[in-house]
Parts: sequence; C-alpha cells; structure tokens
Amino acid sequence: MHLVSEWTETVAGIDNATATATHPAPASNQCHYVTSISASFSAAVAGKLLTLKDGNTVIGNYYVHNQRDIPLPKPLRITNGNAVSLVLAASGVGGQLGAVTLKGFTR
Repeated sequence: MHLVSEWTETVAGIDNATATATHPAPASNQCHYVTSISASFSAAVAGKLLTLKDGNTVIGNYYVHNQRDIPLPKPLRITNGNAVSLVLAASGVGGQLGAVTLKGFTR
C-alpha cells in the first residue's frame, strides 16, 4: 500500500467559525485513503470537536484544545466515490483562528 500523501487539503485563518477541509469525490471506481489529519487553534481553547467524515458519515471524532496531529499508521480507506472531509468546530472566542489539514492519496 502507498503511504505517501498525494494530496493535501488545508483551511486556515477561520475566526471563531467552523473550519472544513474537503477532498472532493473521485471517479466512482476510485477511493481516497487518508494518511494524516491535523487541527489547531491560535490559542488554547476548551476542547472542541474535530470530525472526520466519509461522505456524510462520521467515521472519527477527536478533541482539540490547541493543536492535534494524528498520523494514521495504516491509511484509512474512504468509501468508493465519496468525498472526505475534516471539520473543526468554532473556537467559541472571537479573534481565535482555527485551521485543519487533511492528507491522503486516491486509488
């Protein structure tokens, strides 16, 4: 299996708003594999939810206080033809920025 990321989706600088990085759906005969996810805030906050989605289905929930990097030892397979997205909840504090990064490859 291929472990090097071919694509990266990143969203940064979202002021007290949800930050979402999405890699669009591939051709119907292909699927995405996620190799790592990360999220951060510009300052520590009470734990906010980071959600990984396979299409519209939630496949992972993680809490982020300041920064969270989650390398996956084995790529996570997304359903054939589905987009994959990573969503970080708003910080809850004006002036605090949120960012997310989603890395993977498609086969």
